[in-house]
Amino acid sequence: MQARRSVGIDLDGTLADTTSRWTEIASETIGRKVRKSDITEYSISQALGITYETVMDIFKKTWQDHAAIRLEDGRIPVILSRINQHYDTYITTATNASPEAVREWVVMHGIKVNCEIIHLDSSSKKAHLDIDILIDDHPDVAVHAASLGKTAILIRQPWNESLAKSNDSSSIHVAEDWGHIERLLLRELRRA
Repeated sequence: MQARRSVGIDLDGTLADTTSRWTEIASETIGRKVRKSDITEYSISQALGITYETVMDIFKKTWQDHAAIRLEDGRIPVILSRINQHYDTYITTATNASPEAVREWVVMHGIKVNCEIIHLDSSSKKAHLDIDILIDDHPDVAVHAASLGKTAILIRQPWNESLAKSNDSSSIHVAEDWGHIERLLLRELRRA
């Protein structure tokens, strides 16, 4: 019998819709309306012309009120329960939220992974984890994972649209939503 494959699932922008809350706080902080569609690069500071420190401060404020953060897709708990039947699942995150806030948010939304939550100090380290498939919104994570022979599922967001449109790697799959992610993972099972 073949060993179960593993899936690492990103938090911000993949499971958690932190961007909606982040843009509300950013609009108040910088004094102009910020929309999710304005964030056309993963580097929010470059996309919006604000400092990295301001971006990170707004993320801290976003996670301080983690009860206000919605799911990226309301179907995630049900889809993950089905994925957990076939894969070892992890949450892999480089968020600046406290581990306690992340755990509380995960529990509050009924998200169950059958392994653990892995906190990293940099997104670039995700591709080096002993995980077969990474689901993420960060284009560099997807490219790095693919370069190491792993499968990446990039959930489409305004900040990764450039890679989503130009991707020609057979190791990077672009998903429109969580239903699409589930179908891609089931297809990966058949190929294994």
